[in-house]
Amino acid sequence: MNSIIFSLASLLVCFEVHSQNVELQSEKPPLWMVFNKSNTSMPGNSVSSIAQDAAGMIWVGVSGKLMGFNGKEWKNFHKPGFWKSSSEITCIAVDEQQRKWVGNSTGGIGILEDEDWIVMNKKNSGLTDNHITSIAIDDKSRVWIGALSGGLIVYDDGKWKTYNTDSSEIPDNKVLALTIDAKQDVILQTKSGLAKFDRDSTWEVYQDEKYNMPMQYANSIATGPGGFTAIACGTSSSGEIGGLVYFKNGFSNIFTHLNSPLKNNNVSSVAIDRHGGLWVTCRNFSSDDFKNETESFIKGGILYNKVGGWNDLTPEFSRFLKSTPVNIVNYPGIETEKEAEINCHNVQVVFIDISGNKWFGTSNGLFVYNENGVVFK
Repeated sequence: MNSIIFSLASLLVCFEVHSQNVELQSEKPPLWMVFNKSNTSMPGNSVSSIAQDAAGMIWVGVSGKLMGFNGKEWKNFHKPGFWKSSSEITCIAVDEQQRKWVGNSTGGIGILEDEDWIVMNKKNSGLTDNHITSIAIDDKSRVWIGALSGGLIVYDDGKWKTYNTDSSEIPDNKVLALTIDAKQDVILQTKSGLAKFDRDSTWEVYQDEKYNMPMQYANSIATGPGGFTAIACGTSSSGEIGGLVYFKNGFSNIFTHLNSPLKNNNVSSVAIDRHGGLWVTCRNFSSDDFKNETESFIKGGILYNKVGGWNDLTPEFSRFLKSTPVNIVNYPGIETEKEAEINCHNVQVVFIDISGNKWFGTSNGLFVYNENGVVFK
C-alpha cells in the first residue's frame, strides 16, 4: 500500500515538474523592448547614435551623453563639462583596443578607454573641423573621420592627414557620411556626390548631376554583400529631395514615397543585416504629418527590404506602442498615446547588433526588435 502511495506521489511530482518545464519552455522572448529615461538611467530620450564593442556592450548617444548597456544594466559614461550641453553625439566607433571614438556636433572627438576620456579638437589635434559627422575604422586600425566642413580626415598611429578639394579629388569638403566596405575601401557621401577612396589611394567619384542621386542631405551610408551601397538621404524643407539610394557598379536606383512604401522622403538611417536585407527608417517633419480631419496617420516609420520586396514594420511598431498588459504609451517619459505615436515613429538611427537585434533610436526612447525574439548575449 505504501509503495502505491509513493508511486502516485512520484508521478504527481514528475507531472508537476514536467508542467513547469513546459511552461518555462513555452515562454518566448519579446519581439520588442523599449528603453527610455523612465526605466533606465538614461539622461533623456533622444537617441542619435548606436554602436557595439567586441564584448557585446551596446553604446548609445542619448541627449548628448554616452551610455553603455551590458545586456542587464545601463551606465552613464558622461563626463560633466566635457562638451556643450546642447551638443549631440553624432557617431560612435570602436577600435581594435576597444576604445570608443565618439563624434560630437560641436566638440570634435572624445576617446573613451575604460572610464578615462581624452578629447581631440581643432585646437589640440589634426582635426580640421569640430563638427564630426561620421567615424569608421579599417582593418589597419586607421580611423577615418568625416567632418561637416573639414573634408575626409585620417588618424594613423599618431599622424593626421586631411583630404580636401585642394589636396585630393574629393568632390566636396562637406562629408555627410562614410563607411568602410568589405574591401577596406572608404565609401563617403559628400554634399556634391558619392566617392570611393581605395587602398591604393585612388579616387572614384560619382557626381550627383550625372547619376541623379539626391544626396545633398545624406544621413547614413552602408555597404552590403556583392558591393552595393545604400544611402539614406534626408530632405529639404519642401520635401522634394531625399529617399533611399541603392548604388552598384555605377548604376543607381532611387526609392521615394512615390515608387515604394517609404512614408516620406526624409530617410534618416539605413542598416544591412547578415542576409543582405535593408532596414530603413524615416523621420517625421512635424506632428502635422499625423493629422487630418478624420484620422491620425503615420508618415515616418520602419521598413525592411529583401530581394526587391518591401515589408512595412510601422503598423507592428504602432501595435507594440499600444500593447498590453504592459501599456508602453503610459510609461513615464512617454507623454500620451498620440505623443508616443508621433515621437516614437520619428526614428533617427537604426543599428543591428551581433545577435541580430535591430536597435531603433528615436526622439522618445530606444526600441529593440527581433523577429525571433529579443535576446541579449
